[in-house]
Amino acid sequence: MIRRSLALLVLTLLFSTLASTGLAQRCYDEVRAGLSINELSQPATGRSAARLFRRAVELLEPSLPPLQRVVDLPVTADDPDREAFSYLADRQLLEPMWLPGEFSADAWHAALSKVAGWYALPVPVLDETRPSNNELLDSFAPIFDAAGEVLNPVALFAFDPAADQRIAFWATLRNGVYPRMIVVRPPGEPIDVQGDTAGALAHLGDCVVTPQNYVYTRADTAERLFLATNESRMVLLETVPPSPQLLLEAPVGQEASYLTFTAPEVADKVRYTALFLGPSVGFGALLRLLPQLRTNMSPQEIVSFLNGARNGL
Repeated sequence: MIRRSLALLVLTLLFSTLASTGLAQRCYDEVRAGLSINELSQPATGRSAARLFRRAVELLEPSLPPLQRVVDLPVTADDPDREAFSYLADRQLLEPMWLPGEFSADAWHAALSKVAGWYALPVPVLDETRPSNNELLDSFAPIFDAAGEVLNPVALFAFDPAADQRIAFWATLRNGVYPRMIVVRPPGEPIDVQGDTAGALAHLGDCVVTPQNYVYTRADTAERLFLATNESRMVLLETVPPSPQLLLEAPVGQEASYLTFTAPEVADKVRYTALFLGPSVGFGALLRLLPQLRTNMSPQEIVSFLNGARNGL
């Protein structure tokens, strides 16, 4: 308890220092991608704030499914920024006073408070009432730096023993505001997970965090970790690029084709969120599978993260 309290104190002090000095640069280039230096120096509007906030959340929480569906938005159906406003509204981040034409410091602060709350972090302070787009990015920077210390994703590497141990599918299991598994299109080139684990983990990392924990096993064993019985179901959400269906259930017995991106429904996708419904693998079953796993995690930690992929619906 004392150790955890000290860790939280250090994290809070680090957060406050970054917020006051503006030194945090994690994910800065990724958030500002597509914005010119001139645009960054321009006063923020409701539109530019929505675009920046959406991009920041997408980096913090990749493939984050919507928490609700909102049709009534402050922009028209053909508005070029409707996707940004819709994204924020569907994730309960768009306050009523967030309008396209004028920047609202109150709306930004309220949304920023919710995101900081996902990680139990202090809320950054935006001193300017009429900030530039660059100053909006600065106000988000402490969350990026501190969230990287809070998040603890787990990498799953599933290899095909019949194909020179080529990766059949891989994914990250995310904790955070919406525990889930993010399945990523398998790499085209060989990845030596056993010989260079750190390098393999880097492939599944991003500007916010790189997984440090991992599970490496045969593809059929990996499936058994999630699809424990015939009653288990695999559901796909938040695909990239987006799918026409908001929710897609993989047919029973065909889950492997979705995990390996060979099913027609995901053949053009880069990644998607997967949730698993039904009975989960028990501790006893996991112990029987444990000799087939290469991992740096305890059995209890593995069970905890496996169950996390079932808690989203």
